[in-house]
Amino acid sequence: MKHNILKGDNIGGKNIISTSYKEILTVILILTGLYITSLFSYLLFHSLVEIFCIAVAVCIFMIAWNSRDKIENNYLLIIGISFIFIATLDLLHTLAYKGMGVFIGFDANLPTQLWIAARYLQGISLLIAPLFLYPKLKNKLNINFVLLIYTIVSSLLIVSIFHWKVFPDCFIEGEGLTTFKFVSEYVISLIMAASIYILYKNRKEFDEKVFSLIVASIIILIFSEMSFTAYASVFGFANMLGHLFKFVAFYLIYKAIIVTGFMKPYDLIFRNLKKSEEELTKHRDGLAELVDERTADLQAEIADHKQAEEALQKSEQEFRSLAESMPQIVWATRPDGWNIYFNQIWLDYTGMTLEESYGHGWNKPFHPDDQQRAWDAWQDATQNNGIYSIEARLRRFDGEYRWWLVRGVPLIDENDKILKWFGTCTDIEDIKRAEENVIKHSERLKNLHRIDQAILQAIDSPETVVQTAIHHIRGVLQCQRASVGIFDLENKEVKVYAADVDGKTIVEIGKVLTEEVYGVIDVLRESKIEIVENMSIEIAPSIINSILQAEGVQSSINVALVSALEMYGVLNVGWEKPRIITPEETEIVIEVANQITIAIEKARMLKETKGYATELEQRVKARTAELELEKKRAESADRLKSAFLATMSHELRTPLNSIIGFSGILLRESPGPLNPEQKKQLSMVRKSSQHLLSLINDVLDLSKIEAEQLNLHIESFDLCDSLNNVIVASKPFADKKKIQLDVSISADINTISSDKRRVEQILLNLVNNAIKFTSQGSVKIECEHIEENIIVKIKDTGIGIEKEKLNQLFKPFSQIDTGLTRAYEGTGLGLSICNKLLDMLAGDISVESEIGKGSTFTVTLPVEKSS
Repeated sequence: MKHNILKGDNIGGKNIISTSYKEILTVILILTGLYITSLFSYLLFHSLVEIFCIAVAVCIFMIAWNSRDKIENNYLLIIGISFIFIATLDLLHTLAYKGMGVFIGFDANLPTQLWIAARYLQGISLLIAPLFLYPKLKNKLNINFVLLIYTIVSSLLIVSIFHWKVFPDCFIEGEGLTTFKFVSEYVISLIMAASIYILYKNRKEFDEKVFSLIVASIIILIFSEMSFTAYASVFGFANMLGHLFKFVAFYLIYKAIIVTGFMKPYDLIFRNLKKSEEELTKHRDGLAELVDERTADLQAEIADHKQAEEALQKSEQEFRSLAESMPQIVWATRPDGWNIYFNQIWLDYTGMTLEESYGHGWNKPFHPDDQQRAWDAWQDATQNNGIYSIEARLRRFDGEYRWWLVRGVPLIDENDKILKWFGTCTDIEDIKRAEENVIKHSERLKNLHRIDQAILQAIDSPETVVQTAIHHIRGVLQCQRASVGIFDLENKEVKVYAADVDGKTIVEIGKVLTEEVYGVIDVLRESKIEIVENMSIEIAPSIINSILQAEGVQSSINVALVSALEMYGVLNVGWEKPRIITPEETEIVIEVANQITIAIEKARMLKETKGYATELEQRVKARTAELELEKKRAESADRLKSAFLATMSHELRTPLNSIIGFSGILLRESPGPLNPEQKKQLSMVRKSSQHLLSLINDVLDLSKIEAEQLNLHIESFDLCDSLNNVIVASKPFADKKKIQLDVSISADINTISSDKRRVEQILLNLVNNAIKFTSQGSVKIECEHIEENIIVKIKDTGIGIEKEKLNQLFKPFSQIDTGLTRAYEGTGLGLSICNKLLDMLAGDISVESEIGKGSTFTVTLPVEKSS
């Protein structure tokens, strides 16, 4: 029987590899003594440390070698074999150390080279050893072969250092460590760190404390290597510290392996045999009573076991019924992967018998390319208690392979132990085919997109379109020839653009169309496409294929370039050998032919459009010049009109003022009394004169504005005073209509810079308009200061304005009520004048209104208006 001596044993209730405080104190004292020794004789210190490490290494080899037939743990075997060779190199290193005088003619570089060689051998051994704990390599270790490899490698290292002298320098006197030595220490440290990771993955092969000691030993070895990167002298402190770390590391290896190896289990059996006999006698008397009690317990357990067995049988029957009813393959295995169940679908699909399928026969139907992959995935799942999942091809009874999704899950007990494996196989052949088709279609779309982009970028002329297309289609289809023939039926010519096998473009222009080519045109116009996979067996080759065959083409696709029932030409793709032309290739050629046709049309249209654009541009320039002349004439006439209206308005206003004045004197009866009828008639004359004067004033203002003769008088004034003036002027009108006039002015309203007269004119016009169009209710004036502007809102509850007529409000002579029987008087100039005045004052006016609910006019004025 083999024993894993790396598993920790307990003797007398204490672990044999446990470390007591006394032992730790002893190690600390030894390290202190070694340190003191280094102060008096570094050579003695160095020799003591190395001899201890060499002795530990030799002992590890002896235990491993002499126990090689009984040990199952390959880690110890490889470490043990490697340590005898590491000890050899360390011994040479110790003898070669500076000051020993053993190897004459060598300097401090020799022991440093031997040190690096030993450390590389040690690091690689620590990295390789845990790999042989994996199941795949566990039974493949050949001890004699390993011994041979280490012998060869160690011999080569020694010869390369002593005889060939090709081993890289590691230490130069007076300069210190070489780059190779410095980098090597880091490389060795990384190798050791990697060995810890692999060892951790296989920690279940070791007793917990043994594993901890080995890992601690490797970590301290890494600290040792790092120390050896810092010294400049072989007798330096960093060198001494590195050797102390090495001493501790080898002591931990000693604790983990050597102590465990010597304390064999057999010693425990013989030493306690007598004690066990006495205890056996002591307990023999009570054995009968225990047997009786145990017998009763067993009988109860047997009854429970029978019930559990019956329940298990029932559960198994239910499982089998469920498995047989499922459309997938259902299987079950033992914890080690030995198959114990397949449902009928497996047998029907594979054609195998249950006997052939049981055990590891389940792997036989797998495709040869998938067998190892399926087995590796299964091994990984069983070792890690994970889910087994793989997509693989399974052979059907008729030899055809189909894709299946194979999945298995473990049934695990409360101790995390696998009881059984259950799994299914689902046919995914259709899904795989669909995925392949999607990939092919996507690739086809990408290729077409590239060709389309290239064609769209080359629409300067039909020639560049064709040359670009045939260049790209050759790359996509891997054909030897691609050409486009563009027909000119009117002139009986054909332009052929062809790419040869080298990808160069040859252009032949002016070939005369023969009667045979006319026949091909008619055929292609009807069928649109012609496919020939082997011209040598074609019964009646067309004229085009005859030409192609003479040029070395054996298979081809000819597609007509047709647009709006007009045939532009033909696209040809040819290969120099007979071949099967796939539907995908045919579709690509057809798509490219369509794109070429569209691009040629675009190129021709672009050429024509450029001509039209040039002609149109010239027409636009001429027409623009005419419009500029007309505009100047209209502006001149408009200014003359405004000047005329201003003059006429002034001439009319003077006699009107006289009429209004004298009628007022007569109404006051200063010259003499008037009868009622005379008063009525004079009042009508006065009122009509005032209305006419208002119209003339509005026309005069509008004319001055349009003639740019209206001058603004910018000054600072109190806006509150102006608002009060407007309210005072408007109140009699409001009182007459019995309309309430409300005012809301913010406290921060004070002085603004603008034209006072024009501001009051605007506000008075808007307030009077609001009163005029309001029959009942109220008119409200709101004024507030927002940022750098004054906002004045005039709200009324009047008749309102339709939304579609709002855009007419600010046009001259525009009124919403334009009937012959208008209910409201007015010139239609007030809002237009307000709008133009606000433009001059850098302000704005807007309106919101709703029929039957009233309107809100909003005036925006800047606080500061530059003059």
